[in-house]
Amino acid sequence: MEYMVGADAYAFPPLTTSALGTVYVIAGCNRGNEAIFLDSAYNHNLAESRVEDVKFHVPADYLHRSRAEVQFLRLSRQTAVHDVIRADLAAAGLLNHTYLSNPYLLGTVSQMGGAAAEAFVGRHRNKYLARWTDSLTLRPFDSSVGTLRADDDG
Repeated sequence: MEYMVGADAYAFPPLTTSALGTVYVIAGCNRGNEAIFLDSAYNHNLAESRVEDVKFHVPADYLHRSRAEVQFLRLSRQTAVHDVIRADLAAAGLLNHTYLSNPYLLGTVSQMGGAAAEAFVGRHRNKYLARWTDSLTLRPFDSSVGTLRADDDG
């Protein structure tokens, strides 16, 4: 969301309803010559990880750029550094029982594994900083991410 700081934000309601009970919130902002969109997906069933198409309408006067200029980033359980740290703590045998018995529960490093977990993360600090930076780096939007389609209204 740091990309959106200092800009006016607008909500774009999704045009489709989730068959899985996922709640989608889509916000956008214009910053100079940039348009930025945040698509947030949350499901109360934390075990639900199936992917759905999300469709929303952006008015034509909001977005004036070619498809080649559109960029994105994706945070998921596989890419978000906090989830990666949790998985690494589990693999190292450092995750406490509460978190072992609740596979989708996250906490602070200290909550998840105490001082030993904090020391582990400290020893692997460079890995996590690189993962954090990578996960927040904008990438070109392509067909593996989704489809952009323009019509008369946007």
